[in-house]
Amino acid sequence: MKTCPKCLLKKEDDNFGKSSKHKSGYQAVCKLCLNKRTALSYQKHKEKRKAKVREYYRKNIKERSEYSAKRYAKLKEAGERGEYIDIESKECHKCKDTKNIGFFGKRTASKDGHDNICSECRKARDKAFYYANHEKSKAKSLRYQRENRGKAYISKKKFRDANDVSGWDLYKWANAVKARDNNECQSCGSVEDLEAHHLKPKAKFPELILDMENEITYCQDCHGGAHRGSECNI
Repeated sequence: MKTCPKCLLKKEDDNFGKSSKHKSGYQAVCKLCLNKRTALSYQKHKEKRKAKVREYYRKNIKERSEYSAKRYAKLKEAGERGEYIDIESKECHKCKDTKNIGFFGKRTASKDGHDNICSECRKARDKAFYYANHEKSKAKSLRYQRENRGKAYISKKKFRDANDVSGWDLYKWANAVKARDNNECQSCGSVEDLEAHHLKPKAKFPELILDMENEITYCQDCHGGAHRGSECNI
């Protein structure tokens, strides 16, 4: 038993961190007070620390990139061998909730084979980032499509071949959907840049690719909003 000089409470030795500098073998301040002090210090010098870290990374970008590449390769090799830590749940770094491991996406370069943040937090973060960088993301996407037309074609061809659907079938299907909806966006009423949208995604429900009950007509903006899970542009 010893008294913490910070909170003036007498506590068991287990409530103090170990330290070889003290005769008792434990730190003078209890863990609770030490954590509070560390948190206050972090908040006080937060911006200064961030600037210092950014400056360090800027000066040592090559060494940090090499270190990150080696670490990623090492973790990836361990993951391919199936050498993951077997856990049933973990704490999300974003919302701080402990959830079942099934709520975390796969990540090869991780000790447990899963992301550090849950799927809900990742989705919210990606959505916020998209809206904050909408024009930049759109330009990047269009540039990638222009530079990788061959990859996009091969990917689409593989999907169509696997589900026995041709591009001509999808073309006729899209025109039929638009004609059924009077060639109008069913969200905003626009008659320009119309596209046919699958209510249930074709990747998860390939059997409904050409099902007219699973389709609706949207303009290009509303179609994008539907895929992002946001409200359509009216």
